[in-house]
Amino acid sequence: MAQFNQTPFQQLLKPVNGLWHYWQFQGLPVNLNYGPLIYDYLDGIHQTIISSLLHSPRTFAFRVDLRLPANFSVQDTAVISRFFASLKAQLDAADAKKEREGKRVHSHNLRYVWVREIGEYGRPHYHVLVLLNKDRYRTLGSFDAEEGNLSARVTKAWASAVGLPLAQADGLVHFPPKPTYTLDPSDPGFTDVLKSLFFRVSYFAKEPTKFFDRAQRSYGASRL
Repeated sequence: MAQFNQTPFQQLLKPVNGLWHYWQFQGLPVNLNYGPLIYDYLDGIHQTIISSLLHSPRTFAFRVDLRLPANFSVQDTAVISRFFASLKAQLDAADAKKEREGKRVHSHNLRYVWVREIGEYGRPHYHVLVLLNKDRYRTLGSFDAEEGNLSARVTKAWASAVGLPLAQADGLVHFPPKPTYTLDPSDPGFTDVLKSLFFRVSYFAKEPTKFFDRAQRSYGASRL
C-alpha cells in the first residue's frame, strides 16, 4: 500500500524551468506522451489527492470536462470559480436536507483540481478532477437525470456558472469514458487504482495547450 508522505519534494530533483521529464513522480506513473509536465501543476495534483485521502480515507474521484458556450467571453475566467461555488452550495444543501430529515450525514469533503486549456480556434475549455468523501458519494448516477444525483449537480453548477438554462448546458458538460475512481487504502487494489488515477490526471500538467498570462490562470485547486 502506498505511503502518504507530505514532505515537499526535494528541490534538487526539480527540473530546470519548472518542467518534469521523468516517467514517475513521488513513486506514481505520469503521462509524458504529450510532452513534459509543469512541475507545480503536477505537485499540486498530487498534494490535492493526498489531502483528500488524509481527510476522507475512502475517496470517490471523478473526471469531467467543461466547455464554454460559443458566444461566451473567453476573458471571463471567474467562470470556474462560480462553478465550484455552485457545486459546493448544492452539496452543502443536500447535506443540510439530510440533517433536517434526521439522517446521519457524512461530510462531502469536496476537493478539486482544474486546468484551463486552449483548444481549436483559440477557445478555452476546462479539465476537472473532483474528489469527495466516498462515505457520502459513491456514484455519479444517471447522466440523463436533471436533478437529485451527482452528475446532475455538476451540470447544474456549470449551467449556473455560464448563465444558461440547464437544458442548454447539458452539451457543455462531458464525462469521459470510465470517469470514476474509488480510492480505499483498505482495498488490496488501492495502489493500482491510485496509480491509474494519477497517470490519467497527470495529463492536466502537460505544457502544450496552456496559455500563461497574469490575468488568466491555467491551473487551480481547492485549499489543502
